[in-house]
Amino acid sequence: MHEPARPTVGTMHWRQPGDGPVTTVEDVRLRLKNMIHRGELGPGDRLPPERELCGMLQVSRSTLREGLQALRSDGYVETRRGAGGGTFVSRLDEPYARWLRSMSEDTGLLRDIMDLRMAVECQIAWLAAQRREQEQLDAMAATLVPPPSGLTARAFRDADARFHAGLADAAHSRRLKALMSRARGALFVPASAPLIHEDTIARTQSQHAQIFDAVREGDGLAASEAMRSHLLATYLDVTGAVAELPSGR
Repeated sequence: MHEPARPTVGTMHWRQPGDGPVTTVEDVRLRLKNMIHRGELGPGDRLPPERELCGMLQVSRSTLREGLQALRSDGYVETRRGAGGGTFVSRLDEPYARWLRSMSEDTGLLRDIMDLRMAVECQIAWLAAQRREQEQLDAMAATLVPPPSGLTARAFRDADARFHAGLADAAHSRRLKALMSRARGALFVPASAPLIHEDTIARTQSQHAQIFDAVREGDGLAASEAMRSHLLATYLDVTGAVAELPSGR
């Protein structure tokens, strides 16, 4: 059985700073895949209708359809028929397992991804502490308040994506935000992954709160160091998941 479908995803994340035009099947595949990797789209999310999505990505229907077919073949999306049907993000088990295997086959790749995230996001946190405005502080604060029923894994991934996006907005650097978007798209920890559990969610929310407090107080050094600790914890989580892959994979 499928989980109940979430509402169709809105338009706020479809275009990132520095994104070039979407003109090829591969552009469509990579744009949507990176949104999934960043947590902006997650398991159970329904993509907008075809005509609307063509407008968002500024691409022809034939190119969109081929791009979505490539994503289906990769296990990222699935088509559901009948009432309430459409194109939905899958549970992502297969692409996540494939991504973990790629990290295990090239032991320097994950380190390189995290090196880039450290360089970019620690600087973003420092700048955010200098340049933040109340609007961005409010947006980040909203991600730190869990609903009364608690954060589900999917809601947590959405809050995580919105927190980092809000921090980048507060830094007021379009180029750094574009680099962050690409770096976050290179890492992949979907809501369906075993890594996303109650302890991970609580720890991450606490780390986000530390970053937020430093940004709000205008302490760039503390914000940068809190971000460094946060990303190091993420790196250790993912390296642990890679190490647990069965031998002979």
